[in-house]
Amino acid sequence: MCEVTDEIDRAVESLQLADDVNKLPCAEAEDVNRQVLARFADGKHSRWWWDSFRDSQCAVFDDGPGYQRIPLLVPDASERCWFIVESDASHSFPVYEAAPEAITSILGECFCFEYYIVPKDLSWLVCENHHGAVIGCGEAVKDRIQAMVP
Repeated sequence: MCEVTDEIDRAVESLQLADDVNKLPCAEAEDVNRQVLARFADGKHSRWWWDSFRDSQCAVFDDGPGYQRIPLLVPDASERCWFIVESDASHSFPVYEAAPEAITSILGECFCFEYYIVPKDLSWLVCENHHGAVIGCGEAVKDRIQAMVP
């Protein structure tokens, strides 16, 4: 198990979110990785997916961590999405199923790492990178990020 997934597991337990968060098996996670990369990037797995996004909007917020804005950025904060977390432990990133509301709580309990939140219909993507930049793909979230930029 990798350090990031250990952190998430501890946060899920601490927040009592076990019924709300589901970690996908490796084969399913690899399939989700492929789908997301094909839809939003160049289709190739790399450490920094955001570096190859085709069409995105980016913002850095000076008044706090970007993850705190997730419920405001996504169209439906209660919709179960894929929560993909950056990891050096394998050739694909671990994937969880959870609502953005739960993901925001989990991120508040963890150290910083890059993550991607994507609905199962692949209509948008929100991520936060190691520079503290919140990046969105898909008109619904790009427009919301643009509206929050001072």
